[in-house]
Amino acid sequence: MIIIIIFVTLCNLYQIKGDACTFVKTSTECSLTYQTTTINLAKIKSPFKTTSNKGDYYFSPCDLLSSPSGCTTAHGCVVFSSNIVPIGGNPSSPKCEYLAASKTFEVNYETLTTSESTLLAGMKCGKDSFKISAQSFGISTVYTFNITSSQFCKPSSSGGMTIGGIILLVMCILALAYLVFGMIFSYFYQGKRGTEIVPQFDFWRASFVNIFIGFKYLYLLLLHCICSRKVKGGYSDF
Repeated sequence: MIIIIIFVTLCNLYQIKGDACTFVKTSTECSLTYQTTTINLAKIKSPFKTTSNKGDYYFSPCDLLSSPSGCTTAHGCVVFSSNIVPIGGNPSSPKCEYLAASKTFEVNYETLTTSESTLLAGMKCGKDSFKISAQSFGISTVYTFNITSSQFCKPSSSGGMTIGGIILLVMCILALAYLVFGMIFSYFYQGKRGTEIVPQFDFWRASFVNIFIGFKYLYLLLLHCICSRKVKGGYSDF
């Protein structure tokens, strides 16, 4: 029983504490990176918006919100019917952690003063979802935005060709062009007809014949080896 309790506790600690990740925010780039996992936030269509607890919640991971009015000084905001609360302020370098258990980037948009609300944003790849929770600490409140979006997913691979495939494709195109233009030249400029219009027809015919002979020889060789093994096995039984 004690071992189970310790195991569950360690699992919970593993889920809560994450590894440090990198939040890059420049005039030309905005991204989250942990080892080989990267989310390009510059291409995200923001702000994210949802309605919960009789309020409208907004979140912009990179830039400050441009609307609604009263929220333009923060990355997050909640708009109630009679009140507007900016969340997250404008930290110079948001803290970032990567939670491996849930594959979530957790960014702490911590404000400079304790009287302002702090925004803790969890971003992960998946089906679109925006969930909010809030916890008060004296005069300040920490809002947690858990955002799951397909925009955070890596672009699907288009199955591009390998270098070998490209080389093979180029060779096939060149061979086809050689055959087509050679036949046109032989027909119109040399006056050849029938199989003679095929460039180097005798060479290609001899090549295919030799290939056929080679496969036939290989087949007979394998057949001979199989039959010889059966004959030796038969004699050993006496």
